[in-house]
Amino acid sequence: MTGVGSHAMSGSSYPGFACAKPAVLVSVERRQRRAAIDKAEQLEKAYVRRRDWRCRWPGCRCRRLKLRPEVAHVTRDKGMGGDHGRVSTAADMMLLCAVVHRGQDSLHDGGRRIVFLTPSKANGPCRFERRVGRRWSVEGEERT
Repeated sequence: MTGVGSHAMSGSSYPGFACAKPAVLVSVERRQRRAAIDKAEQLEKAYVRRRDWRCRWPGCRCRRLKLRPEVAHVTRDKGMGGDHGRVSTAADMMLLCAVVHRGQDSLHDGGRRIVFLTPSKANGPCRFERRVGRRWSVEGEERT
């Protein structure tokens, strides 16, 4: 078969046009990429749990209340949609209890913030602040 129809039938593209990848292959590649990101992030979270071992917020009563700490993304909000292709590192995460992380008057609520004192972010010492009116009050500061 010759002519224009033969190019379309054989799967080749016209000059200047690329053939689209089949949707099944795109879906498989996306799943594989997501699995690799998830695995890398799980390893980073395990490191954060070993590094911090308890809620890092100073004076937190979560241990007395028997609240289990969770790994929180503190440098940028991961959000419900995931990292969108970016792998979170241990420097981006910290072990915090649910009250400090996402409760009322929390990091997500904007009532608390963490200031990194070194370029290594959460891997180094931090200052913990709470909003009081329009100002920030220092709750505590870690030492090196």
